[in-house]
Amino acid sequence: AVQPSSKQRWPNYLWALAGVAAATAIAWVADPLLNEPNVVMIYLLTIALVALRLGRGPAISASIVSTLAYNFFFVPPLFTLNVADGQYLITFAVLMGVGIIIAQLMTSVRLQARVAGYRERRTALLACLARLQPLTLDGTPIAVEYDFASSPSGTERGFVAMVPVRDLARGRHVGQLRPRCLGGDND
Repeated sequence: AVQPSSKQRWPNYLWALAGVAAATAIAWVADPLLNEPNVVMIYLLTIALVALRLGRGPAISASIVSTLAYNFFFVPPLFTLNVADGQYLITFAVLMGVGIIIAQLMTSVRLQARVAGYRERRTALLACLARLQPLTLDGTPIAVEYDFASSPSGTERGFVAMVPVRDLARGRHVGQLRPRCLGGDND
């Protein structure tokens, strides 16, 4: 089961709000030079950047707040959430919808990148496992089963060699197998 992260996520939402505030300030300054669709593009760029850096939740929040900010600062009558022209409702719906889609797509890309990294590490471990020589203990070849494992903290992954201890004679036995791909001296 996946353990919930203890990492605080609310700072990401504050950064998302700060991003929308910055986009609003840029759009406000550039408003005399831009037509309305370009103001919306500034907000969409902000939503995409928030989704890329901060995740889906903050990006969806940025999408909602961007829609409200666009309505409040750029749609007549200004400085209200009233809408004089019903055409703007389509703009609001598209801005919010595209923002949510961007958030979902960025989340999917981040997940795929994480999975690709996992697969790359697993492939490297399998290649390392293929280079192992048969293990001998006290001069006798022994059967070894390998399996993928994680450290108790879950931060390190690798494989473990399992030796059936019932087959060993009583007493102390020392064996170590560390191929070069894991930092040892053997091939």
